[in-house]
Amino acid sequence: MTKTLYLHIGAHKTGSSAIQIACHNNLDALRAQGWDFAFEPGQPLNWGQCFQYGPQGPDVRFKFDPKWMKQLRNRLSPPDAHTVILSMEDLFFLDGVDIENFCAMIGDLFDEVHVVAYLRRQDELANSQKAQSAKTVQSARLFGLEADPLPALTPAVRRYLSFASKLAQWQQALPDSQIQLRHYHRPALHQGDAAADFFDLLGLDLPWQVGRINESLGAMPIRLLLNIRQMGVKNVRLADLVDNGWPSDDPTPFLPTRSQAAAFLTTFSAENDKLVELFPNFEGFHQGFDRYPRSGKDTEIKEGTFRHYVETNLTPLTESPAAPPLSPEVQKELRPALDAILADLPKHEKSVAHLLRDWLPNRRKQTLIGPMRSNSQPHKDCKTS
Repeated sequence: MTKTLYLHIGAHKTGSSAIQIACHNNLDALRAQGWDFAFEPGQPLNWGQCFQYGPQGPDVRFKFDPKWMKQLRNRLSPPDAHTVILSMEDLFFLDGVDIENFCAMIGDLFDEVHVVAYLRRQDELANSQKAQSAKTVQSARLFGLEADPLPALTPAVRRYLSFASKLAQWQQALPDSQIQLRHYHRPALHQGDAAADFFDLLGLDLPWQVGRINESLGAMPIRLLLNIRQMGVKNVRLADLVDNGWPSDDPTPFLPTRSQAAAFLTTFSAENDKLVELFPNFEGFHQGFDRYPRSGKDTEIKEGTFRHYVETNLTPLTESPAAPPLSPEVQKELRPALDAILADLPKHEKSVAHLLRDWLPNRRKQTLIGPMRSNSQPHKDCKTS
């Protein structure tokens, strides 16, 4: 029996969660057809727990943690399946030797490998990832904590968004594989949906509707969460706070102007030309910028408006008992950051901040400025913070 792998490597913010949920929802139907969807029970469907990330000199590096390879290989080797789907968008973080190492660990299990990548135009992906930095530490490490809609073009950001170079590395690591690229742009997707498009690409006639998930926040919660991260909070799972409705969302879009987006995209013009040369079946990206405002005034946040937003969202946190997920561990982690924010607030805001600080347990009188020191760790089954 020929063993085939469909390896979905992302990219991020291109409907990966919807693809994974749709595959999991159709697990019985897939298995009835001799297919399988590889996942580890009790862990995230995207295997996000398997990735390590951290600074490497002035740069940032992501790699697959080899201690998870035994579990992954077991899930990739179901006895009754001729075709396996593996969806891991964090593979898009990998570069160079880390791509080679991952492919070497799984390459011997299959006769055929199809690498599937959904690509979103660089300005759109960078903007969405910058918003994601407010919720997840991986994106924050790579795309930065400044409250700007587009990231600085650091070497790591350039590598991440240089699609032709990145996919050439995957082709080199899996020389006999077929690389199938899809344009993440709703008019270009089958039925305008990533999960529907993925099933169509694989020739699967299965229900794909999973609803809208993991959508970006508005500009004010993004700014507030990035400010909290800037104070040194690293181990609080901010994504849990967001999932439980804190801070409240707002309608102000977190977007660059059209001219800013166009200038950012120009940086990758040569790379995108190379992408079409390497993969002729990929027709390139759309050229419109209508989703962006013409002027920054359309998305500008006035300081008074932001102060009112902060007050509105801090006040509910003074209630006792606190609603989940504000556990004692989370409270302990937040306190130093809140003290640091307190030191920088104008006097007329300090009453609200004092209420929040005094509500937290084990409060101390001194003000803690700068990065925190903490021994707390994220919950083992969550890849985000």
